[in-house]
Parts: sequence; structure tokens; C-alpha cells
Amino acid sequence: MNTAFDLMEESDRAPMLSGYLQSLRLRNGELQAENLLLPSREAFLGRWMASNPGWSGRAPAEAYRRIAAGGAIRPDDPRLALWMAYMAMTNQAEEYGVNVRLGDELPGEGDEKEAYKYIAREELYHTRMLLDGVRALGVEADLAPPPLALRLFLKFFPRLPTMWTDCITLIAEAVGITLFCRLRALAVEFFEGSPMGPHLAALVDEIIIDEVGHVTFLRSRLGEDGLRWARRLSPLVIPLLMRSFPMAGPLLGLEAYRRAIDTFTWGDLPPAVRARAFGPWCRDSQLRAVAS
Repeated sequence: MNTAFDLMEESDRAPMLSGYLQSLRLRNGELQAENLLLPSREAFLGRWMASNPGWSGRAPAEAYRRIAAGGAIRPDDPRLALWMAYMAMTNQAEEYGVNVRLGDELPGEGDEKEAYKYIAREELYHTRMLLDGVRALGVEADLAPPPLALRLFLKFFPRLPTMWTDCITLIAEAVGITLFCRLRALAVEFFEGSPMGPHLAALVDEIIIDEVGHVTFLRSRLGEDGLRWARRLSPLVIPLLMRSFPMAGPLLGLEAYRRAIDTFTWGDLPPAVRARAFGPWCRDSQLRAVAS
């Protein structure tokens, strides 16, 4: 069972929420009322873009642009083109959903509402960061919008009771962690021997760190009953998420990837991510360190 759905002690919930909000402030800087920018994230992206090492290879631009625009995947499409398309498109639905929710009143009160505001901004940055990862290879593409049925569901989604939106979002975030870990590993594989591999891995690490924090926040909000429901719903929701992207099968192997989702533990995270992420393994000593 994916450890994102493990039950947590009731006494851990409030300290986790408080500690996570403090970690968000330290990681991203103070929220700005006049825009959706995060100062520390802007600084990171500036450094990352400026340090692009370049790549001596040739990206499969034609196949990538066709897939990204919603075209058919062909048997002879390079796996690198599938990876590029998955990178570019994987956060589109979340970005669309965040933009829908930003038009409504975000849930929660006080610290919880502030955490939701940070999380919404982080999700918007993820799409930008993933596109920057592909642009680092010197290729641009027009992206097809999320399918109509998915867009309609995302417009309806915020109308559900908050516990159900949190359950479904937790499942999606848990799947996202395993996906980004796999995309990161493929980046290292595709660009082995090139500084582009570590450069892209560092970018994806920042997204995984965010996603781990989102899971920690949702686990703390849901509590024992909500986590039980998330566990029950996951066999229904996960296949729907996996079928959202046609490149998932030929790139990841659906059966192997589904097993990886089911058996994921926090020990599967890249060491650099686990060392910096605010995760479910945090306890009193780490919470005090964040607070100080």
C-alpha cells in the first residue's frame, strides 16, 4: 500500500499543519497580495535558467510537438519525445483546476487557508517549471488543452464537500510523486554523461519537494477517517489518472508503473528530496527546527 495513505496519530495533526505552514513561508517567501508570485521560487528559477549547461544532442522536436498538440503517438516515436510531452503536459489539469479554484473562496480558515494559497501558487509554478525543463533542450511547442470532460469535472470539483476534494487531491498528489520520481529517473537516463541530466533532476526535485509537502498537508487535514476513505477510493481514482495521458503506457509501462504506485514508500524518494522535504516522517525535532 502506498504510504501516503497510512493512518497518522491524531496528536500529530495540529503540529504538522503548523510546521508545514512555517516550512512554506521559509521555502517560498511571504505571500504577496497583489500577484501570484513567490519570491524565492522566482530566484531559484532565475538561477536555474542562467546555469543551463546546454546539450550537444538533438531533441526529437517534430514528434514532441505533434504529441503535445494532441496528435497520435506512433510506434516509432522516440521515448525522449514521450518524456518531453509528459513533462510539458502532466501538470496542465492541476493548473486548470487551480485557476478554477482561485475564482472561488479557497477552503479552510487561518493557517489552513494560508497553506492553500501557497499550494495553489506552487502548482501554477509547476507547469512553468516543467515547460522550462523542455525549453532547456531548445524546443517550444503549443500544448493541447485538457480534454473537455476533464475540464468540466474540474469546474464541478470545487463544489464537492471539502473532505472529498481533499481525498481525491491526496490520491492525485500521491500519484504525482511517483510520476515525478520516474520522470526524474528518466531524465538522468536519457542525458547520462551530460550535465543536462543533473540540471533537469534538480528542477524536478523542487517539484517533488512541493508534492511531498502537499501530501503532508492533506494527510493532516483529513485525519484518520479521511485517510481511510482516500485508501478506499484510490483503486478507483488511480486508473482514471493513469489513463489521462496516452504517452504513459509506452513511456512508463502501465502495469509496472501501477505496481510502483501501490508499493511506494517514502524511502523511494531521491535522497536530496527526502533531506529537504517536509514529509510525513517529520516529528518533534524537525518541527522545532522549522520553528526556529
